[in-house]
Amino acid sequence: MWKLLVSGFVAVASLSGVNAAYPNPGPVTGDTRVHDPTVVKTPSGGYLLAHTGDNVSLKTSSDRTAWKDAGAVFPNGAPWTTQYTKGDKNLWAPDISYHNGQYYLYYSASSFGQRTSAIFLATSKTGASGSWTNQGVVVESNNNNDYNAIDGNLFVDSDGKWWLSFGSFWSGIKLIQLDPKTGKRTGSSMYSLAKRDASVEGAVEASFDKCCQGAASTYRVMVGRSNSITGPYVDKAGKQMMSGGGTEIMASHGSIHGPGHNAVFTDNDADVLVYHYYNNAEASSLALTKRDSPVLPGLWADPNIAIVNKTYYIFPTTDGFEGWGGNVFYWWKSSDLVSWTKSEKPFLTLDGANGNVPWATGNAWAPAFAARGGKYYFYHSGNNPSVKDGHKSIGAAVADHPEGPWKAQDKPMIKGTSDEEIVSNQAIDPAAFKDPETGKWYIYWGNGVPIVAELNDDMVSLKAGWHKISGLENFREGLFVNYRDGTYHLTYSIDDTGSENYRVGYATADNPIGPWTYRGVILEKDESKGILATGHNSIINIPGTDEWYIAYHRFHIPDGNGYNRETTIDKVPIDKDTGLFGKVTPTLQSVDPRPL
Repeated sequence: MWKLLVSGFVAVASLSGVNAAYPNPGPVTGDTRVHDPTVVKTPSGGYLLAHTGDNVSLKTSSDRTAWKDAGAVFPNGAPWTTQYTKGDKNLWAPDISYHNGQYYLYYSASSFGQRTSAIFLATSKTGASGSWTNQGVVVESNNNNDYNAIDGNLFVDSDGKWWLSFGSFWSGIKLIQLDPKTGKRTGSSMYSLAKRDASVEGAVEASFDKCCQGAASTYRVMVGRSNSITGPYVDKAGKQMMSGGGTEIMASHGSIHGPGHNAVFTDNDADVLVYHYYNNAEASSLALTKRDSPVLPGLWADPNIAIVNKTYYIFPTTDGFEGWGGNVFYWWKSSDLVSWTKSEKPFLTLDGANGNVPWATGNAWAPAFAARGGKYYFYHSGNNPSVKDGHKSIGAAVADHPEGPWKAQDKPMIKGTSDEEIVSNQAIDPAAFKDPETGKWYIYWGNGVPIVAELNDDMVSLKAGWHKISGLENFREGLFVNYRDGTYHLTYSIDDTGSENYRVGYATADNPIGPWTYRGVILEKDESKGILATGHNSIINIPGTDEWYIAYHRFHIPDGNGYNRETTIDKVPIDKDTGLFGKVTPTLQSVDPRPL
């Protein structure tokens, strides 16, 4: 029998990366014997599921967990499909959605191994069994065509245009445009999205290899990305899906066999990936796995997390640009570490005379935040055209509120040039720290060479007497310092941010300058979850508690790289015997709400 997995995630196809060992589904209840599932959130807040079955089968749930049978779309049969099904009542691979006050159901009529197939449209105001009206054929194929008209999926783009992807075996996945007024095909253009020598079908993300063979099924889910709905689509390595490319995001693991024919719907808490699979016993089940990270939607890196009164703030790098070419900074705020709101517009723009940081032109990287005496200070890296060879400098901005307005200094506070006391490979990645034992403020920075200096009282200039930090094994960048019970805790990034092995090293000292004692790696990739390149962190302590949280970035799941990173938060454990930070477990769930 078939199984259904409902698996929650923040970005489409995001449960894991290439060749990962995938998380097992969680338990759900009820009638879960399905094949080719598709789910829509109803206007009343419930869930309606359609799947392959006699005249298209329906199921409902009030909580996305417990499911019950809800009859057939066409309880009296669908005789208009007979020429394609050879009289079989089994209608395939539906796609259900809700638009313009009614449900749309695209479903397939075919018989196995044949190209005499058609995708039909039915509509309903309620979605209930027997309420559906067949609207006729949308696209069909026959043995003279090199494609197969099954497995349709409706997609509405940001311009409001409607598209239907479909296909199975033969020449692969196709795309046609629809008329939003009718839900039917408009024009004659047909675009090719993916093909390979072996099987490919199920066109939300593509399913590769063999379905429907019980525990021997090799079905798996692949994804590609494109800047255009019509393609070309490429995988993580840049290989086109028209040439057999594809990034694997779900495959057989343990007792889960042949996961595939997936669909996606949007819920209040997440986007949700739905698919079927077999287990060892070939017994039917429905399961739910929910992903709640990254905490910041989209591409953000180098997060500096801070607490101001009863509000959490994150100041990150704006990511997603080749060569780390972003030139603006935003802030994010939250009352509970879970729900975050972004500033409406950038508060700093590094664009020379066209921006508000006079000395900088781009490369707005790796910010830091500090609060002192009712003033707020923001430190950042930027490209300084007055420095040769593209080296970066570090500047500062001042505000009366964490949300601004921010006033940038006219000149950088650390130029990164040879006339300064100590020179790092790059003047990047600042981090500010107040020593609770002395009240002194320090700034840490560096790439390849870690440096610390004491800040003047103005917080935007440095005292003489800089120090090169010692004791950090394999230091690359991203210094950050915390204090707990008489011990100074320093974390930093190892390896290159473009490497999946980017990770967080850890050292301690009895003062903020050192020497430091290396304590090992406390955060690194977990390929079993598709989590790669975990680094450039910052850590906060909840005031009055011994609760510690780490904000960090990782490669965007599933297809990120050093330019496409996402920000998340996890807990930092404390070893009660030594008082040291313990090894952080990177998760796909992030943390529970934690109001201040």
